[in-house]
Amino acid sequence: MNKQFPLRLVLLALPLWAGLHFYGSTASSVTVRKQVESESQSVVTRTAARSAGQSRFLKASPADAQKNSSAETDSLIHTCFGDLFRVSYQLSPNSVSGDFDGDGKNDLLVAVELDRSVDRNDRSDPAFNFQQVLDSRSAASEAIDLKVGNLQIFKPGLFFAVVNDVDQARSGSCSSRQNKFVLLFAVYKGTNTIRLFKGKKLPPGTIGDESEDAPPPALRGNAILLVDSHDSGTALYWDGSRFRWYPFN
Repeated sequence: MNKQFPLRLVLLALPLWAGLHFYGSTASSVTVRKQVESESQSVVTRTAARSAGQSRFLKASPADAQKNSSAETDSLIHTCFGDLFRVSYQLSPNSVSGDFDGDGKNDLLVAVELDRSVDRNDRSDPAFNFQQVLDSRSAASEAIDLKVGNLQIFKPGLFFAVVNDVDQARSGSCSSRQNKFVLLFAVYKGTNTIRLFKGKKLPPGTIGDESEDAPPPALRGNAILLVDSHDSGTALYWDGSRFRWYPFN
């Protein structure tokens, strides 16, 4: 196992711990804390598995990464999400285009950061689908019911904005809530790029424990790869009602 693993654990957990500490000790924050800590532990486990693994060629295409101008992407995010987010440059490329939901239309995922503060006690529903990305096995009922105030908890971190039917959105029509998503997912610290996976099914992946490994999911559309320099990381995919993750190693 990589001797730097404990340091990775600290670096991964620190932003989440800081956000949760800031949020306070209400009943709702305790629920969020427990679920996010559980998800963070899953990410750390995957990190250890990747450190010991070997990268291999898979049907992943870097050529599908979006090369929009910064101004164009910023404008699209502003049109669809108002002044809440700005495009993040922590990943390069920081966006990817593909048919994520299998409806034959072009969709777009962009790495974003919160651009302004929100009231952490705001329990209203946002004007978009705010989803915790679940693993491939968890029931949808296990997801955190995320509200506007939860954005403030994770402000130091990275979010992923998804716009379905991006061509229509670029024409100025981005009002439908069902076509806009903001994904909460604690990415592996070594992740440095976004790629697209084109295929019917993801290859088998491991979290480092055979008893816990799940079979690869069949895909409705293209999967989004959040990977490191060895093409190892996590795949995000649409299951028909929400985005989920599966290890990609």
